[in-house]
Amino acid sequence: MTHTEWTIGTLAADGERLGERLARGVGGEWTESREGPVLVFRLRRDPRRPDEEGRGLAAVLTDYIVEECTGSEVAAIVRKRYPSLAVGDRAAVTMRALERYRALGSATLEHQRRTVSDRLLSVLSDSPTVLIEGVVGFSLPQWRDALEEAVDEAADLWVLAREEQEFIRVLKAYRDLEPSGPESIHVLAESGGCRVEDELGRPLDRVVAERDAAGDGLQGEELVAALVSLAPHHLTLHRGVDGAGARIVEGVFGRAATRCPGCERCMQGELRPPG
Repeated sequence: MTHTEWTIGTLAADGERLGERLARGVGGEWTESREGPVLVFRLRRDPRRPDEEGRGLAAVLTDYIVEECTGSEVAAIVRKRYPSLAVGDRAAVTMRALERYRALGSATLEHQRRTVSDRLLSVLSDSPTVLIEGVVGFSLPQWRDALEEAVDEAADLWVLAREEQEFIRVLKAYRDLEPSGPESIHVLAESGGCRVEDELGRPLDRVVAERDAAGDGLQGEELVAALVSLAPHHLTLHRGVDGAGARIVEGVFGRAATRCPGCERCMQGELRPPG
C-alpha cells in the first residue's frame, strides 16, 4: 500500500503550535482538521524527495517534542509516580525536575535530542502517520528514562527540603525556650569541622567539651545543636562554614546569623588571635 500523505496528530490543547512548526519547518500545503480529540495535520508527500522530506519532518518533530513537550511530560510523570502529593507540591517537584534535567549539560542534552531524532526517523520510515503522544509515551524510552530520573531526584530533594524545614521549625521553638546566651559568637572552619569562639577569639568551654566528645571539629547536627543550646543574640558564619548544617543554622537564627564577607580570621587562616 502506497501512502501519499504525511499525517501528524496530537492531543495537546495547544496543538496549533505544532501546526505552526510544521508549516515553517517543512513547508508545503498542510491541512488541519479535528478528528475527535485529535488535531490532525496532513501534507501530500513529494515522491521525488521522500527521504529529504522525512528528515525535515523528523527535525521539526524533534524540536517540538524536546522544546514543547518536556514540561508537560515531566508533569505527567510526577502525577503518575507521586499521586499522593498535593497540587502545589507536584508543581514544585515538576519545576525542580525540569531544572535538574536542563542542568544535565549541553553534551548530555544534545545526546538526548539525537536519540529522539533517530527514533523519529525510524518511526517515520515505518509509517507516515504519527501521533505525538504515542511517540512520547512508547517510542522514546531513553528520553523518558532521563526525565523520570530527574523527577525522582527532584522528589527526593523536595522530601529532604520539607524534612529540613520541619527540623528548623522544631529547633526554632527549642531556641526560644533557651535562656539568652552570649551577645555574639563566631563559627570558624577548621580541619574536620568547625569551632566556636567569642568576640575575642576565645573558645567557648561548653562547645570545647562537645568537640572533645565528638573527637573532631563540630559539623552537621552536632554544630547545630551546640549553637541552638548557646542561644546567642548574634552569630557570624565565617568562610568555609557551609553545607546543610550551616543552612539549617541560618534557617533557625534568621537575621541573627550573618555570613562573613571575608576577614583576617577566615581569609588568612588567623583563626585565633596571638597571645
